[in-house]
Amino acid sequence: MPVELKLAPSRLRAVDVPTLVGAPGALRAALRWQPAYAWGETIGDVLDDARSR
Repeated sequence: MPVELKLAPSRLRAVDVPTLVGAPGALRAALRWQPAYAWGETIGDVLDDARSR
């Protein structure tokens, strides 16, 4: 589904960062951390739980 992002200049503050981009690979390498579960598995589990309620 296409998404259109619209910014409302009146809602922005001077201290707001216009764009913030991270590097998860660098953080994982620095911390030697790996997720215990895959992202798709996590989302599937959350959806299954919500559907069962």
